[in-house]
Amino acid sequence: LNPRFSGGALENWTTVSGTITTGNTAAEALGGAGYYAAFGGASRTAEFKQSVYLAGYGASTNLTARLRFYAHVLGTDTSSTIRVYLELLNSSDTVVATADTGSVTPSNSQWNRYDVSVAWAATAVRARIRVTTDSGVEFTASSAVLSEFKLTLGQSLTNQLANPGFESGATSWTTAAGSIVSVNTSSSYVGGF
Repeated sequence: LNPRFSGGALENWTTVSGTITTGNTAAEALGGAGYYAAFGGASRTAEFKQSVYLAGYGASTNLTARLRFYAHVLGTDTSSTIRVYLELLNSSDTVVATADTGSVTPSNSQWNRYDVSVAWAATAVRARIRVTTDSGVEFTASSAVLSEFKLTLGQSLTNQLANPGFESGATSWTTAAGSIVSVNTSSSYVGGF
């Protein structure tokens, strides 16, 4: 997949329209390191995509394709939007199932995690990830950046743990040795379980 655009390369990703670049400014990179996809040039909109073969599942029941990624808006921009599609295609490249994030404006102060999932279609042989962006301003590239794409296919994508983020202290957890302490910090993790 090349989920973090390793070495600043867009390998495995195809530009559909606009200018797609990469960046790795430590202050802006996810986790303070690594690369992200960014948009350049003077185009208000841009799009890039990638397809992954998932043949062999056929009419498997109860499978779900799930895409997880992170997005952020650089600087003080509050008008740039992204929309990410997860599409399942058949052998004729026809979309047989799709889901998307809707048009969203990521935070300009932290990375946001997004999840998109779609039920497996019996005729699907490929999954396509399609990313579109709009700066909201003519002749200006979007300030949105994206990284850490992860595509999974499975039967259970719901977290089976009770109280996974320790929102209720140590409820549902058993201490084998030592003690469990729940700490509430002022900087919360954006995403969820």
